[in-house]
Amino acid sequence: MFAPCPTERSRVIADRVERFVRDVVVPYEADRCVQILGGMGVSRDTIVEQILREVRAFRIYDGPTEVHKWSLARKIKRDTLAGTPAL
Repeated sequence: MFAPCPTERSRVIADRVERFVRDVVVPYEADRCVQILGGMGVSRDTIVEQILREVRAFRIYDGPTEVHKWSLARKIKRDTLAGTPAL
């Protein structure tokens, strides 16, 4: 997904950003699709239902996105205060 990162620190941050985007954007878009399609969005006749079902499972399994947000913010703040680039 991301271009190769030159350092381990950058790889860790890129992984956290990717995880955050995956955990926020995909569920949001799945919810929007269901709202646009209405009752058809939750019927087994559409791919939207399958995506929504899988996304819901990951929401429960992966935990709250607030944990990822705070973790990423702490890392970026720590790197910025240390004078090293975050990404």
